[in-house]
Amino acid sequence: MTPLELANAHLCLELQTDHDATEIILGAYATENWPLFRYYATCILIVLFIIESEDRKSGLPLRYHPHASTRLFMLIAHLVELPMIPGIKRAHAEGLDRLSPEYLPSSDELMGFRTEVIKPVMMASQIIAEACGIPEAWDELGPTDAFFADIDAILINGANTPAEFKTQGANQWAELKAQNSDLLEKLGW
Repeated sequence: MTPLELANAHLCLELQTDHDATEIILGAYATENWPLFRYYATCILIVLFIIESEDRKSGLPLRYHPHASTRLFMLIAHLVELPMIPGIKRAHAEGLDRLSPEYLPSSDELMGFRTEVIKPVMMASQIIAEACGIPEAWDELGPTDAFFADIDAILINGANTPAEFKTQGANQWAELKAQNSDLLEKLGW
């Protein structure tokens, strides 16, 4: 490993752990689980912002944890993708190159999910950041339009390089993604 890869390895592994834990905690998509998704995602937010608060209190220039904006970006991106995962898995199992529209929830269901789950989680993230004494961490997400445009860039266009994104969270995610893939391969995953 290069010195930069070695220096970033803990960030990669921590983001991978965040991703895996989020998948486990949220579980499989079902409309009856919307209140649970909102509740569990809010619990994740609390931990995310407490870690960020403690990291900032250290006063050290070296980051021990990924930015809260990166973790929140990953959490919300997972929530945005969650209703589509059953269709993605079905298409993959059938060997399809493209996701058939009939495999996706209806536009009404997707809009309801955004209204009932994603929007409240985003609003809670601002309140929790303020409660943890770090409102600037929420501001680092960037404008809401840019934040969700970055999520769409990944989910729709397959973007994965920092130059393709507008926000700090998406940029850090992209900077670490390729290295994380290499690291996981070296670990036999």
